[in-house]
Amino acid sequence: MRRIQQLNKHGIDTQPIDARCIFERKMAMRVKFLIVISLLFIACEKVDNDTALVCTDNCTRIEGRIYTTANQPLKNVQIVFQYIDYLEDGRTYYRKIDKVKTDSEGFYTMDFFLNDEELGSTNGRFELYIKDATLRSDLLYEEFNLNYGIEDIESRDVVVTRNAFFATKKNVKIQLQNFAPLTPGDQFQVQVEFPTGFDNDDFNSNGTLHQYQNSGINRFVASGPSTEFTIPVANGELNFIKIIKTKNGVYTTETFPIVFNSAAPSTLTYQF
Repeated sequence: MRRIQQLNKHGIDTQPIDARCIFERKMAMRVKFLIVISLLFIACEKVDNDTALVCTDNCTRIEGRIYTTANQPLKNVQIVFQYIDYLEDGRTYYRKIDKVKTDSEGFYTMDFFLNDEELGSTNGRFELYIKDATLRSDLLYEEFNLNYGIEDIESRDVVVTRNAFFATKKNVKIQLQNFAPLTPGDQFQVQVEFPTGFDNDDFNSNGTLHQYQNSGINRFVASGPSTEFTIPVANGELNFIKIIKTKNGVYTTETFPIVFNSAAPSTLTYQF
């Protein structure tokens, strides 16, 4: 857009700068800022993408199954395996080793070749992670819970089995009632622990291999005499409701196990 300059008797431009021009200048500055930030991130990393390589000899294997409630398979979930190391120049090195998608029954298999310097590595580490964009929107998970670190692999002739579980979401209402703080530090909050992510190596106290994730500390905190939250839980699975109180300066916590099936209440109420 062309702007005609208007000068007063002192030679000063008196016409206001067009709003569109201001907007365009701001956008240009933002683009430049994003480019600079991106270049800084690139400078801090070195990435080799070897996922297209096919291993034919001396292969290492990772296999497993991704599934949901009632042991139903999750298909077309993308899983990536990578090696991470820290270089002397301060950069982080990533070698993307393999990536696959689960089949119609939720199974996946990776066969790949590990470099000599990656075997028994004392500096680097292996990581298996799930691309969250390939998970269904009705599943319950936290993004940081999609990664699993694998201990050092000492030799190529091994098979690593790693399964992952993601329950379907169900929203429940939890009411925190009669919150009347007696001291400035008093607090009343609820946390939910639910199964999600890669399975553990050993059975936990409730007899499953599921890894449990907390809904968040200081996330669902009473703000008045009666506060209601809508919280996602693992549908049809064992969850743990944690009621945490600081009352008159005394901290207490109670844990209530509950399976949120069709018989479970849709609203839970707890008193301060």
